[in-house]
Amino acid sequence: MEPYILNTFNSAIAGLFFSFIIWLVLFPMKSIYKDWMKQTERLDAIKTELELQRSNCLTTLQYQGERQIASIDKAVDTLNEIRVGQAELNGVLKGILK
Repeated sequence: MEPYILNTFNSAIAGLFFSFIIWLVLFPMKSIYKDWMKQTERLDAIKTELELQRSNCLTTLQYQGERQIASIDKAVDTLNEIRVGQAELNGVLKGILK
């Protein structure tokens, strides 16, 4: 009976020892995994923020582009009016000089 008890006790000690070794190996991995997940969450938050900023920037640029086109159209219309006025003035001056 004693050898059976000693054999069982040795097996229990060996099991505890190997469990402790496995825990020593896995414990740092668990903390590394938690840190990895924290960093991943931070990167996801940064990605979301950058996408929002890019979307806002593109919207602003589109709005400014439309305003610029309207301003350029006004400038072209004004230059066309000046050109027509200049042609009329040239015609009047040529008529006076003849």
